[in-house]
Amino acid sequence: MHKFLQMQNISYTIFIVNQVDDKKFNRAGLFNVGFYEAQKMNNSHDCYFFHDVDLIPDNGNLTYCCSSDAVLHYATAIWRHSAPGEIKDYSMFFGGIVAATASQFQKANGFSNRYWGWGGEDDDFLKRVHASGQKASNIPFADGRYVMFKHDRDKGNEPNGLRMKLLGETQKTWKSDGLNTLNYTVLSILKKKYYTEIQVSF
Repeated sequence: MHKFLQMQNISYTIFIVNQVDDKKFNRAGLFNVGFYEAQKMNNSHDCYFFHDVDLIPDNGNLTYCCSSDAVLHYATAIWRHSAPGEIKDYSMFFGGIVAATASQFQKANGFSNRYWGWGGEDDDFLKRVHASGQKASNIPFADGRYVMFKHDRDKGNEPNGLRMKLLGETQKTWKSDGLNTLNYTVLSILKKKYYTEIQVSF
């Protein structure tokens, strides 16, 4: 990632937010924490990439930047080890990697904090973007190419059986669930050579 970003001659910081507790994985909550803590450290950041750790760009010409017109979905074409030779079209989803300005993310009230376990939070975020009167857009399939690392699902990240029910409630709950209701404890902030790791519990 550093080599890829340095070629673009941009200023950036990489934050890795780890959940260190015995609760189910909360990807959306961790993204909210990352945004909030990054803002506390340097509120001059104005473009945020909410980036799964198992995806790396496969297109060296892809530029990492935000758009003032829309929240952007970057990971539209993914090569997976589980299906070698196949590049799956993810343009119909809104997960993996999305980019938003600080104001766009705040206007959508961030991600929901109610998704424990795997699935649903990315679709919920898309609904929040639209509910807040904003647009969302996909990077073209030919440009948004990523490789997914081979890995097993984390313990505690089992499929969320409530995700469809929660998605049906987004329109009613997005204003009262998100950045404005985020509750977490920072256990440590480790400033390492290539990234800053934030360990938290919910």
